[in-house]
Amino acid sequence: MEDIFLLVEHSRDRGEVHVLGWFATETEAREAAQALERQAWRAAMNIKGVDHHAPAPIEATYRRYWVKGISRYRGNTLATSGTLH
Repeated sequence: MEDIFLLVEHSRDRGEVHVLGWFATETEAREAAQALERQAWRAAMNIKGVDHHAPAPIEATYRRYWVKGISRYRGNTLATSGTLH
């Protein structure tokens, strides 16, 4: 079995967790999570009428996008027989 890495979003609306995609390497998944984290931070900074600023993604302890490694399951294929039951 091989490992795959899921890109997961923790929603702020209802505390839901969404799988956005999967990657073959952890490096690719972490880079995608960091890019989405920066994009969400920039969007938060552009909100009008907010007095406080969100901390930069590097300084924040909370991560909205994160990576979860799991093992890929490869099922065995069964040989088909010509007989019908």
